[in-house]
Amino acid sequence: MTVEDEPDWTNRDRAYSRQVQRHMERVLAADLLVVVFPIYWQSTPALLKGWIDRVWNYGFAYGRSAPRLAGKRILWVGLAGATAEDPIVAPMVELLEAQLSDGIAYYCGFAKSAVAVLPDAEDQPQSVDDRGNLIVGKAPAGEELATQRRTFDRRVLTAVDEFAT
Repeated sequence: MTVEDEPDWTNRDRAYSRQVQRHMERVLAADLLVVVFPIYWQSTPALLKGWIDRVWNYGFAYGRSAPRLAGKRILWVGLAGATAEDPIVAPMVELLEAQLSDGIAYYCGFAKSAVAVLPDAEDQPQSVDDRGNLIVGKAPAGEELATQRRTFDRRVLTAVDEFAT
C-alpha cells in the first residue's frame, strides 16, 4: 500500500493510483467475480488481503449510501492442501465464510457471496495426525497425476457453474 492508495475517510471520491483505478474498473465491469487463492493458515494469503485492502477502498467498495458493488456476485475458491477427509475442512469453510462472505462481501454490498473450499489441491495427500505430525502421502506420477489434475480442474469448474446458476 502506497500513500497514493491509502484511504481518505473525508473524501469518498478520492482518486487512487492509476494501477488501482484499473483494478477498480475491472471489478465494476464484472457481474460475477471468481477469486481463486491458496488457503494459508485458515485464511487468504497476504497478497490477496493486500489487494482487497488496496483496491476495495473507501468510496469504491464501501462508504457510500448506494454501494458500487451492489448486485454483483462473488465466489471465493479456496484451494486447500488438506485431504477431503481431514476434519479441519468444515471449520475452514466456516472461518472463510465469516471472513469473506460476511465480513467483506456483505459489507461491500454484494448480492451473493459464497466460499468453495476445494481440498486435495496438492499433488501429494496431506494430513495431520492426532499429535500434530504432518503426514504426506505418495505423489502420483504420469497418467495418474494427469488424471488427478483433470479431476481437480473439473471440481473447480463445477463449483463455479453451481454458483453462477
